[in-house]
Amino acid sequence: FEPHRYSRTKQLWNDFLNSFNDADEVYISPIYAASEAAIPGVTGEKLTQDLSKKKKNVFYLKTWEQMSQLLEEKKNTDMIFLTMGAGSISKRIRTTISHLK
Repeated sequence: FEPHRYSRTKQLWNDFLNSFNDADEVYISPIYAASEAAIPGVTGEKLTQDLSKKKKNVFYLKTWEQMSQLLEEKKNTDMIFLTMGAGSISKRIRTTISHLK
């Protein structure tokens, strides 16, 4: 999950904490700022920490390299990797997957 905009992430924080209840594993990336200034205390890492208080198997992926490594490790499993976000995650994930084949 790539949170979109600091203001939106702050506004929807509690909703996000209840949005992944049915997921076996959740991976959160840094916030896609979309030209918006950072808000102190509103980060993908903090969202991961708060979500992990409610749910197990929540992980923060600080870099795209970590996401690539994760996909490489899971590519021959039965895992379904669903990405959500309004930033660069869609393009990046397609590029990463094309290199795994």
